[in-house]
Amino acid sequence: MEEQTLLELIRTHEESEIIEYKENNANPDRIGKYISALGNGALMTHTPYAYLVWGVKDVTKELVGTTFNPELAKASANSKNKMPLITFLDKFVDPRLSLDWSSFNINSKTIVCLVINVTFIKRPISFKGTKYIISGSSVEDLNMFPEKERILWNSFKSSKFELEIAKRDLTLDEVR
Repeated sequence: MEEQTLLELIRTHEESEIIEYKENNANPDRIGKYISALGNGALMTHTPYAYLVWGVKDVTKELVGTTFNPELAKASANSKNKMPLITFLDKFVDPRLSLDWSSFNINSKTIVCLVINVTFIKRPISFKGTKYIISGSSVEDLNMFPEKERILWNSFKSSKFELEIAKRDLTLDEVR
């Protein structure tokens, strides 16, 4: 992601099912749940990307900076083993997603953006075996919202491979 694209995203988008602003949340399990919830929100709304942005106040969208550094952050899969956060998320988010981490220095403040690419995902996203969704301003278990789960599953019906365009701008003879 480019810096100008991030600033435009922040300027034009409030928090929603596909975008969340945080200041310093470095809790690996919360981040994993947000990835699941935001990714599922993007799937439900037929949006290719969801965003988790650190260093931004959620209501005012003021750039306050963050101390969160995904490259240095560690997570525990159990009480003994610490692993890099990015490895931890790759291990426990299913299906495996394209997670694009970017860090920016804007007005001497660190802003971190995670772009969650759901373009080729064909099933709900879970973290540690549980599927999540954004409800209001909180992350909730998708099982608590059967109507949202139905909408999520129906979103996959409209993206069947057989219905996609294989090649454009062909003449009738080329089609034959």
